[in-house]
Amino acid sequence: MKKNAMSVYYPNKDTPTRYEVSLSESGCKKGMVIGGMIGSKVPHPLGVPVGIVIGCLLGSILGKAD
Repeated sequence: MKKNAMSVYYPNKDTPTRYEVSLSESGCKKGMVIGGMIGSKVPHPLGVPVGIVIGCLLGSILGKAD
């Protein structure tokens, strides 16, 4: 079997696993509220903003798709 010096890589077909994530707006809102509540318990000035951002990301990915 002969191999060519150049080969073409097709990312849509050649990747063995492909993940598609559908984001949820309602999950994002719920995650923001929960993250803000948990972040308010942390005794640090960045506790609330970081809690909101992390809660928003996790809620939009893990929440039900709209």
